[in-house]
Amino acid sequence: SFHVAGSKGKGSVATMIASILEEGGYKTGLYSSPHIIDFIERIGTCKGPFEESIYEVSVRQLINRVNSISLHELPSERPVTWFELVTLLAMLSFKNAGCDYSVYEVGLGGRLDATNVINPLCCCINQIEKEHTEFLGDTVEKIAAEKAGIIKEGVPVLVAPQIESVREVFRRKAGEKKSRIFFVDEVSTT
Repeated sequence: SFHVAGSKGKGSVATMIASILEEGGYKTGLYSSPHIIDFIERIGTCKGPFEESIYEVSVRQLINRVNSISLHELPSERPVTWFELVTLLAMLSFKNAGCDYSVYEVGLGGRLDATNVINPLCCCINQIEKEHTEFLGDTVEKIAAEKAGIIKEGVPVLVAPQIESVREVFRRKAGEKKSRIFFVDEVSTT
């Protein structure tokens, strides 16, 4: 899988990654949010939705699994959120569709996002700006720290151009996780 975070443009980046993989001959699931017109836009491929039967099977599996969990089994007995359920539905749909790869767009933040359970091949972080300050923090550095939460141990991370203080947040987190970090504006094309 691939994991994409950022304040803006993450949907475009996720779609581009999925398109590249599809063009390479790999069946690739794409999980994005929010949807614009129809819920099904969230879970499918870069070319559109799966066959309806994939969703039918996946929804049945999701309902069976969720109904089999008692509240006491959940951390702090906290009910499962809508976004967590949708993320699980995406994972089941990708499995049932026989996807070779999947691309997950973070919903909000990164560190505590439901998509952060994956162990991707690569993390991508697009531009950071002030957004959702009531949840993510009141500075771009605090917001970057939340986005940096998707960086996993030893997993490379590609980062869009950022101001220096935000770059430092990502460098520090990548160092803690022993992950190679690449700022796309510093990578030589020759």
